[in-house]
This record gives sequence, C-alpha cells and structure tokens, in this order.
Amino acid sequence: MALARARVLFSLGTVPRILVGVERCPFQLTYLPSRSAGHSHWQNVRHTKEAKDRERARVTSNFLIQIDAAIKLSGGVRDPKLNSRLASVIADAKSKNVPMDTINKRLSAQDMVDPYIIEIQAPGGVFALIETRCKSVKGARDKVQGIAKKYGFKLSRSTPGSIVNEFFEHKGIVSATPQKTLENIDVATELAIDCGAHDVTETEIDAGVKGFEFHCDVNEVNNVRLSLESHGVNVYESYCPYLAVRKVSVSSADYKLMNQMYDRIRDAIDYTDNFYDNCEEAE
Repeated sequence: MALARARVLFSLGTVPRILVGVERCPFQLTYLPSRSAGHSHWQNVRHTKEAKDRERARVTSNFLIQIDAAIKLSGGVRDPKLNSRLASVIADAKSKNVPMDTINKRLSAQDMVDPYIIEIQAPGGVFALIETRCKSVKGARDKVQGIAKKYGFKLSRSTPGSIVNEFFEHKGIVSATPQKTLENIDVATELAIDCGAHDVTETEIDAGVKGFEFHCDVNEVNNVRLSLESHGVNVYESYCPYLAVRKVSVSSADYKLMNQMYDRIRDAIDYTDNFYDNCEEAE
C-alpha cells in the first residue's frame, strides 16, 4: 500500500521495515495501514490462510516433539514396530495430516541434539526465541543472524538465557478434551492433584476445540501425560512452550513479516521446530 494511504504518526526515518517507528514508541508500532473496502475480502482470506498455516506448523511441531519424547522414553528405539508409544504418536500425527515425509525424516535423524534456544531481538522490547535441535550451534546461530537482520532483528548480546528468564516462562502443558474420565473442571482438578500437575484450566486448547490444560514443570510433562493416560484420559497433546510474560502489539503487516522470517529460518536450519515471541497482532 502506498505510504500516502497509511496513517503514520511521525516520520519513519531509517528504521528497519519490520518494526517501523518502534524505537521511538516502545509500546506501540506506528505504521498502521488503512483498509479500503476493495481490499477487505482479500485481507480476510489472507489472514485466514496465514492463521491456518501457523496452526498447521504448530500441530506438526508438537507431534515432532512427541516423537522425540517417545524415542527417548524407550531408550532410543526408533522403529514404531518395536516402540508402541511411538507407533501411537505416529498414528495420531497421520490423523492430523502431518506428512509422512516429515515423520520419516524425524525418525531417521541421527544428527540432532537436545533442544536449545537462540535469542533474537528488535527495537522496542520485541524478543523472539528460536528452538532448534541442530547439531551445529555456531552454524545455526550464523544462519539465524543472516536471516534475522533482513527483518530488523539481531542476535541478543545479553548473557545466554537472560531473555528467556526475564521475558518468558517455560511451562509444561498437557491438554485433553472432555470425555468420560474427564467430564468437568472438578474432575480435572482431582486428576491434576493425582497426576502431579500444578494447575488445570478450562480453555480453548486448539482452534474451535474446548478442553482442559494441565500445567506442570517442564521436566514433568511426560510423567503427567503418562499418569493421565493411566487414569484413562485420552491426551490431546503435550508440549513445553515459552510463554511471554508481557506482550508487545505489532501491526498486521509486521506480524506477517515476522512469520515470513520464521518460515525462512525453519527452511534454512534442520530440526528447527518452534518459534516464540512476545508479540501480538494489533486489531
């Protein structure tokens, strides 16, 4: 959209396009494109597609994490014929349309390490975390740096882990839909106590899916999942996200560019599954 048709609160200067004006206004981005009626339908379609793409990436990532956990719990058995838990995860992943090529690539991977975080930041208190299992830490960081700088981000110069510890909370989450063994929040609360979860909430666990989230320590997520399953609960998913303590509002255009950056990083670095940030898309 031409600059003349955008509402700009002050001069854009030379600030990188990804976070226009954020250096001067740390709590709100200043580039807010106006929407004309002629473009509203296309924009709605685009936002819907982008949301579906993000959801598909999230579902795939969660199943890859579950595959890794199933392999680790079995002592390294990667053959689903010899690892019943792994076979169950793969069956669930296929039912959610996770491509078999993606699953097989994960099963055959021999050059992964335990997940670690690469921290990047942009002006105005915008932080993002890249969670990867790429064996070459330096190679991964170099690739992230090369891509991120094109979007106005840079590698954090702080002590490793300082952004994670100050601006994010690392949590274990096990979710389940209502079922015979999990009828309501009262039953869920009893199960949370029995299974070692710290807390349970009734919430939307997926797009259009209501259910319960059991919160626990990261290193207890597999134990809580197994305990729930032993109580007859069919678990929907389990994962360990980094949740932002505070959110920064960014425009739809900037939000889209950030997701483009994530896609490029995912394509460039093997075994890069998750991206977390402290941003929310402005209304």
